[in-house]
Amino acid sequence: MAKMKIRLKVKEAEVVKALKDWAKLHPEVQLYRFHVGGVPTGKGSYRPHEHKGAADFFLQIFYMGMPLIAFYECKGSDGKLSDSQEAFRESVTAAGGYYFIIQSIQDAEDALETIKQETRRKVPTGFGGHSERSSQPAGTGNTQRDILGSNADRLLDAQVRVAQSS
Repeated sequence: MAKMKIRLKVKEAEVVKALKDWAKLHPEVQLYRFHVGGVPTGKGSYRPHEHKGAADFFLQIFYMGMPLIAFYECKGSDGKLSDSQEAFRESVTAAGGYYFIIQSIQDAEDALETIKQETRRKVPTGFGGHSERSSQPAGTGNTQRDILGSNADRLLDAQVRVAQSS
């Protein structure tokens, strides 16, 4: 017997609201809303926003003692990316960044898990005194930068290159 897949119609506004509620359940996630609609000129018209196509949300995720950045674009069940949104997604992913299209809470959970899995793969567990469970915000005295001091960026880059070549 063939499996039937049922897909509910969901509006983008419902996805946005659900994502905001979801973020409240994840203390390691800071969620920032981007509003990139036109900017009123005061003359009854709008000038385009300089970041046209930017994702709906910018996330800062504290994981393994590091702040990680991701972009979430919310879409309803029938939503598709515009050309400017495609261009923004391409610029983020070409630079190695995280960009996800979110149509449900499950998409948000899956995206967060992908980020965590990739981070675990890239950063050696135990490096800088961190474990997978360490997810404190910066400035708590427990981040790699706090531990390594002023040469943190150079040392972290070298450690990641060594780990990747292994």
